Amino acid sequence: MKTNFQFGISQINKPTPLWAKYTFRIVFLLLSVAIFMVSDYPGMNEGVKLLLLKWFSGINMLVWGLSKMVGVEENGNADDATGYNNNR
Repeated sequence: MKTNFQFGISQINKPTPLWAKYTFRIVFLLLSVAIFMVSDYPGMNEGVKLLLLKWFSGINMLVWGLSKMVGVEENGNADDATGYNNNR
Protein backbone atom coordinates (compact mmCIF):
# COMPACT_ATOMS: atom_id res chain seq x y z
CA MET A 1 0.00 0.00 0.00
CA LYS A 2 1.42 3.33 -1.00
CA THR A 3 0.27 6.36 0.95
CA ASN A 4 1.07 9.95 0.27
CA PHE A 5 2.61 10.78 3.66
CA GLN A 6 3.35 14.47 4.13
CA PHE A 7 4.59 16.73 6.89
CA GLY A 8 3.99 20.43 7.34
CA ILE A 9 1.50 23.12 8.26
CA SER A 10 -0.60 22.26 5.20
CA GLN A 11 -1.40 18.87 6.80
CA ILE A 12 -3.29 20.23 9.83
CA ASN A 13 -6.73 19.37 8.40
CA LYS A 14 -5.69 16.04 6.86
CA PRO A 15 -6.08 12.67 8.61
CA THR A 16 -3.15 11.42 10.68
CA PRO A 17 -1.74 7.95 9.88
CA LEU A 18 -2.46 5.28 12.47
CA TRP A 19 1.24 4.60 13.15
CA ALA A 20 1.76 8.29 13.93
CA LYS A 21 -1.23 8.43 16.26
CA TYR A 22 0.08 5.54 18.33
CA THR A 23 3.63 6.89 18.38
CA PHE A 24 2.48 10.26 19.66
CA ARG A 25 0.13 8.66 22.19
CA ILE A 26 3.00 6.58 23.61
CA VAL A 27 5.15 9.71 23.95
CA PHE A 28 2.29 11.54 25.71
CA LEU A 29 1.80 8.62 28.07
CA LEU A 30 5.50 8.39 28.94
CA LEU A 31 5.73 12.15 29.53
CA SER A 32 2.62 12.07 31.73
CA VAL A 33 4.09 9.29 33.85
CA ALA A 34 7.41 11.17 34.08
CA ILE A 35 5.63 14.35 35.21
CA PHE A 36 3.70 12.40 37.84
CA MET A 37 6.85 10.66 39.12
CA VAL A 38 8.97 13.81 39.27
CA SER A 39 6.28 15.83 41.03
CA ASP A 40 5.99 13.27 43.86
CA TYR A 41 9.67 12.41 44.27
CA PRO A 42 10.57 13.46 47.86
CA GLY A 43 14.37 13.47 47.60
CA MET A 44 14.65 15.87 44.68
CA ASN A 45 15.50 19.54 44.99
CA GLU A 46 12.49 21.79 44.23
CA GLY A 47 14.46 23.78 41.66
CA VAL A 48 15.39 20.62 39.76
CA LYS A 49 11.77 19.45 39.92
CA LEU A 50 10.55 22.73 38.46
CA LEU A 51 13.14 22.62 35.69
CA LEU A 52 12.26 19.01 34.76
CA LEU A 53 8.52 19.73 34.80
CA LYS A 54 9.01 22.74 32.53
CA TRP A 55 11.07 20.67 30.09
CA PHE A 56 8.57 17.80 30.11
CA SER A 57 5.73 20.23 29.47
CA GLY A 58 7.65 21.88 26.65
CA ILE A 59 8.41 18.54 25.02
CA ASN A 60 4.74 17.58 25.40
CA MET A 61 3.64 20.76 23.58
CA LEU A 62 6.24 20.23 20.85
CA VAL A 63 5.16 16.62 20.25
CA TRP A 64 1.49 17.66 20.15
CA GLY A 65 2.32 20.33 17.57
CA LEU A 66 4.29 17.85 15.47
CA SER A 67 1.46 15.34 15.67
CA LYS A 68 -0.89 17.82 14.05
CA MET A 69 1.52 18.37 11.16
CA VAL A 70 1.61 14.74 9.99
CA GLY A 71 -0.97 13.82 7.39
CA VAL A 72 -1.85 11.63 4.45
CA GLU A 73 -3.69 12.53 1.29
CA GLU A 74 -7.31 11.40 0.98
CA ASN A 75 -7.67 8.90 -1.82
CA GLY A 76 -11.44 9.31 -2.17
CA ASN A 77 -12.07 5.54 -2.15
CA ALA A 78 -14.38 5.05 0.86
CA ASP A 79 -14.48 1.25 0.64
CA ASP A 80 -10.76 0.76 0.22
CA ALA A 81 -9.68 -2.79 1.17
CA THR A 82 -6.09 -1.70 1.91
CA GLY A 83 -6.93 -0.42 5.39
CA TYR A 84 -6.16 3.17 4.50
CA ASN A 85 -9.47 4.41 5.89
CA ASN A 86 -8.66 2.80 9.25
CA ASN A 87 -5.88 5.36 9.70
CA ARG A 88 -8.21 8.09 10.92
